[in-house]
Amino acid sequence: MCCGEPAGLKPKFLEISSDIAMLSGKGYKEKADILASYCPFSMHHIDNVCNAKIEELNMKDIAVLLAENICEK
Repeated sequence: MCCGEPAGLKPKFLEISSDIAMLSGKGYKEKADILASYCPFSMHHIDNVCNAKIEELNMKDIAVLLAENICEK
């Protein structure tokens, strides 16, 4: 799901964009240990919103996550 940053939502609707980012930041915890993203805008935006609301976040770029798992084997 898009966090709203690169879609142009954030400049015009900051609060809505932040709420969408928080949904991603909180929602993954019910399904996984790590939130993976390929989008640098999402990485930046979700991290900033979660930090501002003191919400713990475990997020990695998908390329880093793949590299870590390949190197473990």
